[in-house]
Amino acid sequence: MLGALWNGRAQALIDQGAPLAIEWNQIKQQLQYWSVLKGSPNPENAQLLIDFALQPEVQAKITQFIAYGPTNKKAFQFVRPEDLVKLPSNPEYYSRSFVQNAQWWTDNIEEVGKIWQPWILGQE
Repeated sequence: MLGALWNGRAQALIDQGAPLAIEWNQIKQQLQYWSVLKGSPNPENAQLLIDFALQPEVQAKITQFIAYGPTNKKAFQFVRPEDLVKLPSNPEYYSRSFVQNAQWWTDNIEEVGKIWQPWILGQE
């Protein structure tokens, strides 16, 4: 069986003994962003949180709890080997990945939906 889901959720199930495996060939990388909205009530502390979260040691520590990141390349020196094998950003896997083209999806979502919906519902 083949499926697509966020690797962190799949890895949590694997860690609990589910009979699943992750194939790291041709994985899709998605970009996410943190931001502080204009007019936020406490922008200084929001920025401090982002600054904290981007520190290499912090990002490495997070990988012990969920198989996401790190995004800071300097963090890899602090990631435990047993966690590194679970990460899509692992340099060994990263060369076999591609970055999702968000602009293409923005431009084509309606057309994709017209094709996807009947196909997934078995109404081709």
